[in-house]
Amino acid sequence: MALAAKDVTRLDPTGHWLDLSRQHTLGGSIAFAGIGVHSGALCRLTLSPAEPGAGLLLQLGELRTLSTARALLARVIGTDHATVIDVNGEHVSTIEHVLAALAALQVDNAILAIEGPEAPILDGSAVDFVDGVRKVGLVSQNAERIYAQIVAPVEVRLGAKLARFEPAAGFELDCEIDFASPAIGRQHWAGAIGPSSFHREFSWARTFVQAGDIAALRARGLARGGGLDNAIVFDDSGPLNPGGLRAVDECVRHKALDAIGDLALLGAPMIGRYIARRPGHSLNIAALRALVEAPGALRWVNADGAARPAPILDASDRAFVLAAAE
Repeated sequence: MALAAKDVTRLDPTGHWLDLSRQHTLGGSIAFAGIGVHSGALCRLTLSPAEPGAGLLLQLGELRTLSTARALLARVIGTDHATVIDVNGEHVSTIEHVLAALAALQVDNAILAIEGPEAPILDGSAVDFVDGVRKVGLVSQNAERIYAQIVAPVEVRLGAKLARFEPAAGFELDCEIDFASPAIGRQHWAGAIGPSSFHREFSWARTFVQAGDIAALRARGLARGGGLDNAIVFDDSGPLNPGGLRAVDECVRHKALDAIGDLALLGAPMIGRYIARRPGHSLNIAALRALVEAPGALRWVNADGAARPAPILDASDRAFVLAAAE
């Protein structure tokens, strides 16, 4: 199955047409700084161009002891209210928002240099990351783009939560949340994902929390940097934020944003549909692992649908490559 003709060249948010048969990197470097939502520490993130085939590279540590590795499923070591990645013994969390922005805007190769235990939360959404990418633009690279194509359904359940991958002509999401709190309730979003739709539908959707859960989260070392300037806080009557919601279904849109970031850990843009009921990081990562481990469910292709070998990753991710190539 090849990409639909309309998807092979697609308009990005800067107004330029992208050739989705080729890889892309950033047109320059972008720096962000702010509080970490869980640690409460000052965190810095710099996005920079990378060579073809590099992928999304996490770079941690001081200048003389930098540790670098691709942001990939095989490196996920935690999913408790954030996706946590091991980078050669060092850990970094809350990277899902920036990964979502890069993946949705078709950035294949970039360096994510992070100072601190997590990426800065900024306003709790991905809009600043999107605006940064739009500012520097994208550069087409002389390298073929490889896709992860879903060719057979894969389903997982975690209690009342369900996730399912299905074949589709492009990248599609179908997300539904269902909270007991009447202020959130049941919300649903479904549709195709591309640069413009991500910018329009998801980039501005903020992370959220129920006020009654904050004390317990902080007791576990989480949400220590959270506040009304970087999260939506709900009580049973509605959001406590002075400006209210940016959309009545902002919560499900944020869950979709998180899912896009987690799915980027597959290491290649996806051709397929991801259906998630009551999604969260634990469900997203469990579903990805089930997909990789399911024989015959995934294959690597170019934009024309021609089969390609699995991408070459670093040696520590070899098990991921072998599983995905089966």
